[in-house]
Amino acid sequence: MRSVTAVFIVTTALAACGPSSNQTAKSEPQSGKWPPSDYAKFSERPPMSVGAELEDTWTLAIDAERWSYRVGRAIEALGAAPTPERDPVAKGDEMLVRAHTALNNAATRLIQLQSLACGSARVAKPEDCAAFVPPPWMKQNASPSILPPKDDLLARNQWLYQHAEQFVLPACAVAVQRFSEPNFCNAE
Repeated sequence: MRSVTAVFIVTTALAACGPSSNQTAKSEPQSGKWPPSDYAKFSERPPMSVGAELEDTWTLAIDAERWSYRVGRAIEALGAAPTPERDPVAKGDEMLVRAHTALNNAATRLIQLQSLACGSARVAKPEDCAAFVPPPWMKQNASPSILPPKDDLLARNQWLYQHAEQFVLPACAVAVQRFSEPNFCNAE
């Protein structure tokens, strides 16, 4: 009996919320019409996959610039001044040049941050400090005028994702405590 009563109440409520019978078809909004007039054109475009978005040069440039910014803020959190960012000097695709420049800036700053976080500040885990081995592109501080292939830049960005946080997060935690600012290192 309860289920019949519940069904009756739900049906009554839905009927009460629906359009009244005295509304005309002209008063209904046309925005809900399916399919939209440009559906055929839209459906012809291939969907953007996550992999394609991650390999997009604009996304790469923005990610690289975020790394440079975040590592710089982590250095500031430990009371030091980050190495100034260099301007782009390479020639080529604008987004790849931006990515290359930002990755070089992030690399220089990460070496500085690692030294601070593992040195006098001692905020990083000792095992992270011992295991940190900069890849050759970081140690050589890649030539700012020679634009590497896109795949190399993607690999460098991925390396930062895998290794920079172990120094950025503890340094930013210091800033959160010191300044009571939870978003001290956020790039947005």
